[in-house]
Amino acid sequence: MPGLLPIKTYNPMISIMLQSLVMVLIIPLFQKKNVFSILAGLVVIGFSWRLLFLGNIAINHALTGFQFVQLQSLSNMIQFVFLYGIIESLVLALSLSIMLLTKQRFNFIFKPSMILSISSFAIAILLNVIL
Repeated sequence: MPGLLPIKTYNPMISIMLQSLVMVLIIPLFQKKNVFSILAGLVVIGFSWRLLFLGNIAINHALTGFQFVQLQSLSNMIQFVFLYGIIESLVLALSLSIMLLTKQRFNFIFKPSMILSISSFAIAILLNVIL
């Protein structure tokens, strides 16, 4: 975005890419019909991309010296990973519940697939490299 520090544009971009990567890796858990595996997948999604993002900003901090709020204290790190991860997992679980409840009434045409997820991730990387 014009006028912003490059790091302010880079952080949302990398977080979206990390979320996509985690989704590509976690989708096989959703293929199972076991409720426990689906809920475990939601929790893993909420925590894992945040841990990867913390690693990314730690590297950025070491290279650039830019001060990230998430790295300023241990409580900020715990809040970012665990508290926000739990909130994200709850929102995802609520969304999944709504989807399952409405799926009985409506027939959705779109069905998630591994090929679509991987290709979307590849396109996101390609566009970030090109643009």
